[in-house]
Parts: sequence; structure tokens; C-alpha cells
Amino acid sequence: MIVALDLFGSFVYESKTTLPSNTPNDNYTDKLQFAGHEEGRIRALYDNSALPNTITGFAYDYMIKDHLGM
Repeated sequence: MIVALDLFGSFVYESKTTLPSNTPNDNYTDKLQFAGHEEGRIRALYDNSALPNTITGFAYDYMIKDHLGM
């Protein structure tokens, strides 16, 4: 299996290749993983098994900092 991550600004995309491919949806190119923002990140959700490479929603992850910025 070959996995590659591409960074475009604050967007992170993943490409995956498996040989031999077990199912047609095992391989994909430039699938959005998450986008970073000032307070955390936004993850792409892929919950539709009929269309596994189609974004169905987003999850927001916030990184809480204390008054020292840590």
C-alpha cells in the first residue's frame, strides 16, 4: 500500500494505492482529510458506503488553549 499526503495551504489531501486492489474503492487520489484553522481543524466525513469518496459532512475539532497559549 502506498499512501501520500499533499499539503496545499492549510488543506491536507491523501492519495492511496493498493496492489492488488481488493475492491474498486480501495484506491483514491487527492481525498480531503482536513483543513487547519486558527482554533483547530475541520475534518471531512465520508459516511456514505455507496459513494465512499464523496464528502457527506464536516466535523469541527477545536484545540483549547490556556491563558499562556499552550
